[in-house]
Amino acid sequence: MIGSADLRRRTLACLTATAIAVVGAVGPVGAESTSVTITGATPASTTPVITFDTVTLSGSDTTTTGSATWSVADPRGTGAGWNVTVVSTDFIGTIDGVVKTIDIDAGNQDLLVSIASIAISAGNAAPTTTITSDTDVPFSGATPLKILSAAVDAGMGSYTYVPTFTLEIPTSTVAGTYAAAVTVTINAGP
Repeated sequence: MIGSADLRRRTLACLTATAIAVVGAVGPVGAESTSVTITGATPASTTPVITFDTVTLSGSDTTTTGSATWSVADPRGTGAGWNVTVVSTDFIGTIDGVVKTIDIDAGNQDLLVSIASIAISAGNAAPTTTITSDTDVPFSGATPLKILSAAVDAGMGSYTYVPTFTLEIPTSTVAGTYAAAVTVTINAGP
């Protein structure tokens, strides 16, 4: 014999199961429309200082190399392509109060650049370079050297690359510290 408390529990359990089944059988309540707005941003480049190896003068012309891991990002969202160019000033030092120069404007390939590697950090097809060997870096004011190029619908994302620079040190160079301004520019179009 079922007691009234038992009967109420069974009835309540049956009604709850029926209610769950009915609610589950009704289907979706409705579909909502949603959207997202995506805006582009300005391309950016990070170019840490190029660190050159220390040079010990030997009585002959010599060279030193330097490199840094640089990055470039194209968040425009247009797929229009872009390129990176570079120019440099002469290397200038003040030694014992006298300004001394390592002249890169002599047209003798005094400062050279090559691209050691290009890697995708995030994005689609990586940019490419036409610099397959050491190439003369132009003097500031001259036509900049294109070192990277992203084709249309490529280069949408962020990338790292490693330029390697080689500086010729003439035998007549006075010992001291020299500095130059290497200007890197991101331009629209491949």
